[in-house]
Amino acid sequence: MLTIRGEISFWEVYDFDSMEEYLIKTDSLFKNTSQHILQNELQPEHEIHFALIPIRQYGAKEEDRNFFSIGYADVKDTAMVMSCLKYASDFFPFNCRFMWTLNPYNNNEESVFYELICLKGDRDGPSITGGIKSAESASSGTGAEINIKMDDETSRNWKKMTAWNIDKAIAIVVDNKVMSFPVVYQTIENGNSTITGNFTEEEARVYASVFNCPSLPFDVVLTIQ
Repeated sequence: MLTIRGEISFWEVYDFDSMEEYLIKTDSLFKNTSQHILQNELQPEHEIHFALIPIRQYGAKEEDRNFFSIGYADVKDTAMVMSCLKYASDFFPFNCRFMWTLNPYNNNEESVFYELICLKGDRDGPSITGGIKSAESASSGTGAEINIKMDDETSRNWKKMTAWNIDKAIAIVVDNKVMSFPVVYQTIENGNSTITGNFTEEEARVYASVFNCPSLPFDVVLTIQ
């Protein structure tokens, strides 16, 4: 089932290297702080631990590779991870916001994991909100995708945003979930872009319908089963 209500927004992204020292501090905090204190402040009656699995081992170095998610967690631990991050918020830059991916990182009968993305906003929120002129779903050799056309003002902002983020990721967010976080390889000048991600053709058609709504956010809930 897929339920959508809300708006599309585009965010710059912190990579793992930028967040590693803060994640280490957070991990240490929850290893060294009294369970009694944590249970009173976070989740009474549950053992508290920082259940985020880093996208790579702390301190590991891999040349010529960036990690644009900072880790992943079992679906049953996602609420606890967010509580821990909120508790440790003073460790992190003021403009970072954490959001889970919309679709699972790994989905099997035994466990479902979601990736955590660290968005780089400002005090007012994302870099770009809305501005989609038209959208249509399509399929390619790599799976379902959504082709979007932005309005003139958003196209100008998108050109600047993509120019500033060459070889970096930009997160595409719907309903406070990261739909996709593609790496930018060149400046996009005309506002025509393709969104790819871990979604089905049916989901792509629903998203395209949402993005074609003339006014976002909106109150209609679309559900597919």
